[in-house]
Amino acid sequence: MIILKKQSGFALPIVILIAVVLIVAGGAGYYFYKIPKTPEIPEDCEKITDDYKKKQCYIDIAIKTGDISLCEKTIDEDGCYIGVAIGIKDSSLCEKVTESYRKNMCYNGLAIETQNSSHCEKVTGIEGKDTCYFNVAQETGDSSHCEKMTDVIQDDGFGHVLFSKDKCYVEIALKTKDGGQCEKVTADTGLFSYNVCYVKVAAETGDSSLCEKITDTGDKILGKEWYKNWCYSDVALGIKDSSLCEKVTDSAKKDKCYSDIALETKDDSLCQKVSDSAKKDGCYFEIALATKDTSLCEKIKNSVFRDRCYTYIAR
Repeated sequence: MIILKKQSGFALPIVILIAVVLIVAGGAGYYFYKIPKTPEIPEDCEKITDDYKKKQCYIDIAIKTGDISLCEKTIDEDGCYIGVAIGIKDSSLCEKVTESYRKNMCYNGLAIETQNSSHCEKVTGIEGKDTCYFNVAQETGDSSHCEKMTDVIQDDGFGHVLFSKDKCYVEIALKTKDGGQCEKVTADTGLFSYNVCYVKVAAETGDSSLCEKITDTGDKILGKEWYKNWCYSDVALGIKDSSLCEKVTDSAKKDKCYSDIALETKDDSLCQKVSDSAKKDGCYFEIALATKDTSLCEKIKNSVFRDRCYTYIAR
């Protein structure tokens, strides 16, 4: 895959996009100055003596009414056109925006507002188009928009993925709780690989059958069993089903699986299934403190730990 570093300008999440539009357009309301009433018509703006605030007022009226003629009276015509275009869902107004990155912002905002990725086709640049498709996919929960993305990976310059086709599929899988979306992921390593996708959806849905879909991975360090152990442990704790701990092959992770569920459910019988003696003592200790049950202190083999158990509960 191609790695593309984050570019300034268009590659902004929709939250930032809306914030920018609101700030520029003055759509957040007139909290910075006092006027007799909330402006409703252009004549209301004429009552404002401060020239800068008056021009902000025209932006607000333009967005409210869809009257683009007012944009010529504003402090920022581009910001006004963007606000009106999104407000009345008219893509032709985006063409009036002069700065290219803000024109992209206009089409991106319109695509999200209308949940129609066809507007993304008018966005210029690979990064801009992919970001637009990604945002519409997340807004709609429809992975067909992910398919329109390229194989370019956009990161923040520090190795953190901002936008990619695989990330798009993983996020949709989680949003829709559909493990079938993980089959569309091509990456075999990293946070947005198909195995991580199965683990996250399995934990989210409590469906341990998804753990069986985990396959051999290109990750030479972790490997298939590591992901399966992670998957079964997370599902087991999520649905509080200790029988799934038996599917964990790593002894340390299996012990943790039993201990975590034991503490979560306050079921001390699960501590007996912990193989490591120190961790077993720790299991009894934690539940004893949580339940204030001194009888559990008796089950602790380590005398120092056992005495500490009695002392802490007596406090």
